[in-house]
Amino acid sequence: MNLEQYFGDPYWVKKMQAVFCFLLVLLVIADFFIEKDHAVLPLESLPGFYAVFGLLATLLIIGVSKLLGHLFIMRKEEDHD
Repeated sequence: MNLEQYFGDPYWVKKMQAVFCFLLVLLVIADFFIEKDHAVLPLESLPGFYAVFGLLATLLIIGVSKLLGHLFIMRKEEDHD
């Protein structure tokens, strides 16, 4: 189900995307003002590190699941008969 089916009107889809993008930018900006004294690694003290880390981890999970799906689940077209 995509957002247009859920909300019904493309106007509201654009409105919700704008709200979510604004919240994302607001959270990344807020990350500049949070003290990171508890950071174990030097990279953890960079602003936006966990946002980038989460994005890369999500992309890795999607890539691995697609690879596994192509290797073990999908069949060739001639195998269906």
